Amino acid sequence: MNTSSSQNGLVFRRRKDAKLAAELARRHPDSPWLWRPAWADGLIPCSNKHTMIVAWCMCLFTVVISTPLALALPEEIFAKQNYLALLGLVFPAAGVGFLIWAVRSVVLWRKYGISVFRMDAVPGVLGGKLSGTVFTSTHLEPEDGFHVKLVCTRRRSTGSGSSRHSRETVLWQNEQTLRSDRRWKREGGSGCAIPISFNIPFSCEASNDSDEGNCVLWSLEVDAVVSGIDFDATFEVPVFKTEESRPEIDGLAVDLPEDGKPGDEDSDYRALTDAAGIDMRTTSAGGLDLGFAPGRHRGAAFGLTLFTLCWTGTIWLQMHLGAPFIFPLLTGLVDLLLILVALELWFGVSRTQVDRRGITVRNSIFGIGLTRFAAAGDVEAVQLHIGMQSNKTPYYDLRVVCRPVRRPGATREMTPKLIAGRHIKSKRLAEWLARKVEAVLEVSERQTESAS
Repeated sequence: MNTSSSQNGLVFRRRKDAKLAAELARRHPDSPWLWRPAWADGLIPCSNKHTMIVAWCMCLFTVVISTPLALALPEEIFAKQNYLALLGLVFPAAGVGFLIWAVRSVVLWRKYGISVFRMDAVPGVLGGKLSGTVFTSTHLEPEDGFHVKLVCTRRRSTGSGSSRHSRETVLWQNEQTLRSDRRWKREGGSGCAIPISFNIPFSCEASNDSDEGNCVLWSLEVDAVVSGIDFDATFEVPVFKTEESRPEIDGLAVDLPEDGKPGDEDSDYRALTDAAGIDMRTTSAGGLDLGFAPGRHRGAAFGLTLFTLCWTGTIWLQMHLGAPFIFPLLTGLVDLLLILVALELWFGVSRTQVDRRGITVRNSIFGIGLTRFAAAGDVEAVQLHIGMQSNKTPYYDLRVVCRPVRRPGATREMTPKLIAGRHIKSKRLAEWLARKVEAVLEVSERQTESAS
């Protein structure tokens, strides 16, 4: 089939899909989860094949753009000594990155084929549940189990054509680790049937792709470490508010099948704290002492450091080209902020001490820092907050929510602001630490007394 006929076929297919979606929207105006055939029947294929096609398109596009540039660069750099031309190496480097991504997507697709998520009920419910079964075409028994995430992201797109840029921000995420069970093996040994169940907060945003420049997407991600290339499958799932939505569901509790229930003993969580670089100790008075070591997330720190160096290079470029002073000044202020965050990731030390009197938090870099304190009676809750995001991975902070108080001699009420722990990658661990801190401060007991 030639290129022209392929393009015509793609256009025809898109028009047909758009026409079908419009017809379904007319039939079910109040049920947007029925506007897609895959969503309507609750049988959702993973995006591996689509990802493979996108990866190769991006790879070919980058090669076409960067090849003439790569051929011209040696003369510019070595013959003409135009060292600014080194910036052009970004495009060939991007082509290599896209090529690696494309080859990996082909290997992943050929090894694992197309996995399918069969939903128990359509749609997933805000203030309710998303549950079902992931069917794989290859039987897997990973030693560390299956890592499952349900993620809500906002995708914002700006620009158009080749200058179009998209940014994804994680709005909410929950995760599970399901221990593989032989009872999940499908008949004939051709694959696995992995049970999935998540509670979803009522306050989250519903799926919405009506505006291409500002979409809210829900995805179910399943991965496992196995020999060779690791298993990885992503499913875009519908999540909406329905008549079954209940405002009291907060999404922290996770309903797990008995077959895949992870351990919930303190020993399991303490193993997680050690792996996360968190030193947790219980004091003789029943309090907690949490120490957060520096450089706990070297991947994120390295990525930010590399970006900061590139950003610093733009300041030099602006000055070299004689740009007005205001531009390097503004760029330099942003650069200063990036440097401070990078230093905090590499060298920042945090210690949180909790007892019945209250909570004390000290954050420092190279011994220079700030200490904050909140009395136990002023603490209303310890909540999770996404404080940092690296690629699509959110890192959680333990935000201490305090009631406004007026200190002696003060003219107005102040609300203490404390972060009891920063950059915790595992949401499950962050939730457990938040419950531990609340237990020492007796938050739930005071809430019960005030309610009665």
